[in-house]
Amino acid sequence: IFSTIKDVVNKSIEDKRDENFKQSQQASIKLTLHSEDEMKWNTPELKDYLLVSEVEVTAGDSITSEASTYDSHKCARCWKHFRSLDRDICTHCKSVIK
Repeated sequence: IFSTIKDVVNKSIEDKRDENFKQSQQASIKLTLHSEDEMKWNTPELKDYLLVSEVEVTAGDSITSEASTYDSHKCARCWKHFRSLDRDICTHCKSVIK
């Protein structure tokens, strides 16, 4: 099922790529999954698996995805996008550097 989710998300990103953002990590995704899949895939790691900055998962009748721009700043070390940074570095990278 993950390959289907990834294909649906990538299609929604490609449809809006030039219009709203240039990289998938600049995207916020609203993902609708079948109710039995919603609980399994609604994890904090899903955004990393899909290479996006934010994923909101809801239950529905089919697998659909809607991409929009994620208002963010890019970490200078890991290049992931976050709503806020401390001196251009995310909290995870800051803890690794210390």
